[in-house]
Amino acid sequence: MKLQYATGRAYALSAQADLGSLPLLGAEPQPDTGRIRTADASTTSTPCAATYSSLLINVEKLCPEVVITLAPGKATATSTVANAKVGLPGLPVIEISGLTPTSSAQCGKATGSTRLTLKIAGQPVNVSTEPSNELALDGGARLIVNEQRSSKGPPTAVAWPSTDSASNSPAEQASWSWPPRTAPCTTAVADDGPHDGPHGTPQEYLEEFLRRAGPALDDLFARRGGQLENLAAVRAVGEGGLPAIHAIAVVSFRGRRFSYRRRIWPPSHPPATQAGIYATMLEERLLTRAHPADEAGSGEAPIEL
Repeated sequence: MKLQYATGRAYALSAQADLGSLPLLGAEPQPDTGRIRTADASTTSTPCAATYSSLLINVEKLCPEVVITLAPGKATATSTVANAKVGLPGLPVIEISGLTPTSSAQCGKATGSTRLTLKIAGQPVNVSTEPSNELALDGGARLIVNEQRSSKGPPTAVAWPSTDSASNSPAEQASWSWPPRTAPCTTAVADDGPHDGPHGTPQEYLEEFLRRAGPALDDLFARRGGQLENLAAVRAVGEGGLPAIHAIAVVSFRGRRFSYRRRIWPPSHPPATQAGIYATMLEERLLTRAHPADEAGSGEAPIEL
């Protein structure tokens, strides 16, 4: 038995432009579905925005959507923009219509694509469907269409054009949450029998723990910074040879990677309480334990907390 969680996010516009130290434009992601995390099939219902207007950019009809499907599990983020006009100092006017970036992730792979009609300085421009298609603009600026990049977090497909002085990301597709990136398959923990009691079977307890731990850890990293890379459950042998389940989190925090392991079965608390304790203990260790300065770097083994 496997428990899979999907996460996703879509937003129609985000923009920032500076002239030296002078900010010219700043637009937070909008409209924004927010981070979606679910084990069920679902479709977001975020309202569209009619327009966004500023001195440098005008956009019409912005709509984001995240769709989660099951069997097979798949998360798809789509944003649409009917029309947009971008006029940055020193650059030709960029006009876009029919913009539809889409990014999908399922177990083992992530893909992204973009459809749009593009004009630069009033002239139609044919746009390749290849990932990260780069067009040169005046003054050494670049226009990137269907930019696709990966990181320690979920894969991201950026379909809105970006330049050296402005970055606009209409669709950010987060893959499955445990583990994230391109392998959205969770660790399976098999039941050893019914184990009926106040907390149900080990598998039932684990499923509820993961449902509660996800939001608790999201809250932790929203407050403290950092990122959850992976949350897995592994089976072990406990005292007296009885089965035990340990939850192991791998996180990025203050430029380093850490792992935290804690037994959650046999249970000493209900799963919701256990999830809260797990997040609290992880936070305490991240903030108070001494961390060797040079033990871990990007891509290296995490430090055990």
